[in-house]
This record gives sequence, structure tokens and C-alpha cells, in this order.
Amino acid sequence: MSNTAAIPREELGKGTRARVIVYPTLDELHDAFELHLTNLITSRAREGKSAVVVFPVGPIQFRRLARSLNSKGVSCANLYVFTMDEYCDARGQMVPEDHPLSLRGFFRREFLEALDPDKRLPEGHWMGPEPDNLEGYVRRIAEVGGVDVVYTGFGINGHWAFNDPPEPGQEMTLEQFRNLSARLVTLSRETVTQMAMGGTGGDLLGIPPRAVTIGPREMLSAREIYCMGIRTWHSAVFRRALHGPITPAFPASLIQLHPNLTVTMTEMVAETPELLVLQRL
Repeated sequence: MSNTAAIPREELGKGTRARVIVYPTLDELHDAFELHLTNLITSRAREGKSAVVVFPVGPIQFRRLARSLNSKGVSCANLYVFTMDEYCDARGQMVPEDHPLSLRGFFRREFLEALDPDKRLPEGHWMGPEPDNLEGYVRRIAEVGGVDVVYTGFGINGHWAFNDPPEPGQEMTLEQFRNLSARLVTLSRETVTQMAMGGTGGDLLGIPPRAVTIGPREMLSAREIYCMGIRTWHSAVFRRALHGPITPAFPASLIQLHPNLTVTMTEMVAETPELLVLQRL
């Protein structure tokens, strides 16, 4: 077991700037996230300001979030959402929204259209990165005042959004990596494998080979980073992100550079990883 994986639960976050919060159940973790977002939206509305967030498609249960906002009577009229990424084919063209793996199609169906009509985001309040308009995506973030909160999880190799570690032989300093902006990328073998295990029943060829993604520069410029650890293998991933070396070899470790960092996880993730001959299903 690696040194970071062996860190006991009671030591999580110690010596870092992170606020680490462990929730007994996944439901309670999602409740806390929904309250965090609700408070952001409503407090900004009282101030006559917009709330600006970055959303992943992964740890957030969007239909549940929409139900929560609907039931609380929270309007998203002052909310701007920037989604992190989207799959692309080998030519660098985004998969169509009706593709089963389209991230923006999923976001539209599960969140935007699940909001009550009188509570939905106004036209132009949602934007994701597009291969032909990356500068426009970055410029729009600046135009609306910058990001308040990046809500995020991480991949098994530490990928953050679709920012994978540099491939072997690709030299990149920490400074160069942290300044990467929104761009078109080729997905690493580790990321394709992870996504295939969870999304295509193990069909590696079913995962689009490329993606367009927000960059570390945009995410680290946010006023807060809010992480959610929910998967069995997040136990080791979050320990390395919090306590391992800050390096492009594990992009999630860059969260340690941020002065306003909240890390939430379930009891399962907080427990020290087990070594098992028979893998969990």
C-alpha cells in the first residue's frame, strides 16, 4: 500500500488547508452539497448578484438536485453554469447531444429540463467548452465575474475534469500544467478504462477517444473548490489528492494550491483502503 493510501481516517486533511467533512451516508453528502449550492444562489440573489458555478457530470445527482431546488422554491434566474467537459470523436468533433454518452445531453435532460419552468436558467446562462469556441468559453467566465465554486470529483489517475496526467515522455512543469486552459485533449488509457468500467459495461472501444475540457487555470481561479468523494476507489484517490506531492502526474493534487478548499466524502471513502484479492463488484 502506498504511503498516502495508508493515512488513517483521523489524519485526513491534517496539515493542509482543506476542510474535510465526512458524511455517514451518500444521501447526507448530497443533502450537504444541495444546501451549499442553495445558499450560494440565494445569498447572491439577496445581494443582487449572480452565482457562477462549474459542474461536472459524475458525482452530482442532477435530477435529485433539480427536485431539491424545485421543492425549496429556489429560482435559478441568477445562476450561471459552466459544465466541465464533453466527449469528442477522433477528429475532435463533439459527440451529438443525443449520443448515449453525451455529457451536455445528460445535463440538459437531468437538470435543465427537470427544473420547474419558472425556475430554470435563463437563455445564455449555461455554457460548456466547445472545440471551435474555447476562447469564448474562457472569455464568458470572465464576463460573468469569474467562478464562485467549482464542484468536482476526480478520476482514478487523478484526472480533474478531463485533465489527465502528461503521457510518458511529455515533459511539463507544475507551473506549465496549472496554467493549461480549456482545450481539446486525447483521453489517457486509464481514463478510458475507468469510464468503460462504469459507463459501457467494459467496452473500451465504446468510449470516445477525445474530449474538450476546462483547464486547471480556470478551476484554480475559482473562489472555492468543493470536492465530493463517493466511490469505493476514491478512498485512495482523495488521500493522494490531499496529502501526496503536488504534481502534474496526479492532477487532483493541484487542489492543495487553493486557499478555499472543501473536501466532502462518505464514510466508505474516509476508511483506509483495503487490499483485496477478489475485486469488489
